[in-house]
Amino acid sequence: MKNKPGKWERTHSLLHEAAVSLFLEKRSANVSMDEIADKADVARRTLFNHFPGKELLVLEVTSPILTDGLHYLEELNRWDRVSLDEVINLFFYLWKKHGQSLNLLYAIDFEDFQDLKDLHGKYLREYMKVFSRIADWPEGLSERKNQIAVLFFRIFVNILNSLKDMPDQEFRFNKALKGLLMGMNPAEQ
Repeated sequence: MKNKPGKWERTHSLLHEAAVSLFLEKRSANVSMDEIADKADVARRTLFNHFPGKELLVLEVTSPILTDGLHYLEELNRWDRVSLDEVINLFFYLWKKHGQSLNLLYAIDFEDFQDLKDLHGKYLREYMKVFSRIADWPEGLSERKNQIAVLFFRIFVNILNSLKDMPDQEFRFNKALKGLLMGMNPAEQ
């Protein structure tokens, strides 16, 4: 027989869900610990027993995404050559693993939380490094790698969310990003 989660685990999960919901609705900087406790319908003391500070709560909800992405990026950066498809696969991997939680990447004010800021900064450095190492970059776009890396980061979750109910999501996502590159390429006239 499988054990049911205890009261502590259920409360912790409620707090986690309340925080994610509020962060997505209002951004992390605009959410107070009191609001999180109210949304989870727990006493503030209970919230602070689980998360003594807002940074610990924000770290818990976002670090799995950043850590998974960072491990993937570090592995790619160990390879001699990196293909555009492998970078596109990173986005799809994160989306399959974290789903709607990926929207937190756009809703957290990383600069407000030192530990998270450091992790986010490391993630972004590895991400940009991978983009600089793509071997099969379309001719005519190599000087715009950084600009395209930032663009992809800003739009990948929205594109994947729009494909969530469609068949062949991975194929469609790959085609969408490559189509965007083709449209941006001055050599494709």
